[in-house]
Formats: sequence, structure tokens, C-alpha cells
Amino acid sequence: MHQTALDIVPSVEMRAALKEVGVEVLGVKDGGAYIGLVTDTATGLTDGTITPGDDILIEGDKLRIAPDDDGLGVFFIDAAGMAIPCGSRPGSQAARLS
Repeated sequence: MHQTALDIVPSVEMRAALKEVGVEVLGVKDGGAYIGLVTDTATGLTDGTITPGDDILIEGDKLRIAPDDDGLGVFFIDAAGMAIPCGSRPGSQAARLS
């Protein structure tokens, strides 16, 4: 690999021209994955309650589970801090896990 370094000193004209340069923000870059809503499918509630033994629907952006990796997935954390995996592999789409 070849590298080249360039060191320049702008002229008076260049410095004056640079004062006229502005920035136009075209938008914000997409963020990472996030969970926006968790719905208890038994009750339809979205207040954080989950019916034991029933399904939940997780909605957000850029959500995906790699079903071949046992270390990934949806886990519930009990009061003692123990991670308990979901009993079944959820369906996986880009914005919804069910």
C-alpha cells in the first residue's frame, strides 16, 4: 500500500473563499436497533404486563434473531437477575418479533 501526504498552506484568497462555505444538513443517519413497543397478545396491553405462558409481540426497528445461535434471542430477567430464554423461537422480521 502506498501513502501520500500533502501539506498545504491556503492563500489569502482561499481563506476568504472558505469563509463563504456553509454546511447543509440533509438528514440524520439511522440509529441502531431499538424496541418501541411490547404487546401482550393475550390481553392486548402495552403497559409492561405480560401474561405467563402466552405470547408477546415486540415491535421496533432493526430487530432480528439468529435462530442458529443459542446465545441470542429474547430473554426474561427474573427478580434475582437470572436470564430465562423464551420457550419457543420467535418469528423474526426487520421490525417485529412475535
